[in-house]
Amino acid sequence: MEFDNLVSKYLIEYKLPGGYADGLTEEQIAEIHDVSIEQIKNQLEKGIKIEYEHTDDEEIAREIAMDHLYELPDYYDRLIKMEDEAERKLKEAMTASAGGVFGDAEHIGHMGGSVGNKDFYAPGDTRVPKSLFGVLRRNEKKKRRKRKKKTDNDSSNT
Repeated sequence: MEFDNLVSKYLIEYKLPGGYADGLTEEQIAEIHDVSIEQIKNQLEKGIKIEYEHTDDEEIAREIAMDHLYELPDYYDRLIKMEDEAERKLKEAMTASAGGVFGDAEHIGHMGGSVGNKDFYAPGDTRVPKSLFGVLRRNEKKKRRKRKKKTDNDSSNT
């Protein structure tokens, strides 16, 4: 059995203890934030899809998403916006000359660079900043899930 499946099985058995939204309904979260139930349902749908990066179990993904919505009713819109911006900057950096948005090639990764990041790469190092690794990992996971789904669909059609 895969490690992820073992973790999911354990979490299903024992649930995720102490979540902010434990015992709350979508309606109650909407009421807490004084927003419409439709907004919470919309965010929850987005959230479950996004939280699949942590688990293959819909119940656990839903519980994680509900906890985030308890904190911020537009959590997933904010997350998507932030990741889209990071991805845009990454694309700019990868296509720009001599360092792009992260400063000139001489200062990339240095505190003195235009971004002032704390990745501490050597001068002239043009690697992707560590702060963008999450975006890259999420994109890879999405691609793998799509390939797996396509493979599963192809094998069930034969």
